[in-house]
Amino acid sequence: NLHANDESVPCYLRGSVDDILVLSESFDKHIEDLKTVFERLRQCCLRALRDKCSFFRVSVKYLGHIISPDGIQTDFDKVAAIKDMKPPRCKKHVQSFVQTCSWYRKFVPNFLMLLVR
Repeated sequence: NLHANDESVPCYLRGSVDDILVLSESFDKHIEDLKTVFERLRQCCLRALRDKCSFFRVSVKYLGHIISPDGIQTDFDKVAAIKDMKPPRCKKHVQSFVQTCSWYRKFVPNFLMLLVR
């Protein structure tokens, strides 16, 4: 399997449940990295579904973020969904709202201070 703490997993590889992201410094390196990833999947009796794969992208949506050469940004669609949420009316809804917003806490300066206001 592809565990982050597994020393045999290369540093260019990121995975989460059933998503794999391969980050490479050049086209040629990306080809090499993809061959390695597909070989590793084959060894683990796993496969990637062709219609779910995207290759050679400059930017990608991944786990609610946009990853590009400019860095990691919030996914506009996800932020818009948070903005469009109805105001919470009970404790359970407040907890759910906070959990949803917490996904982007690293992009919000003083996030915790805003929560306790």
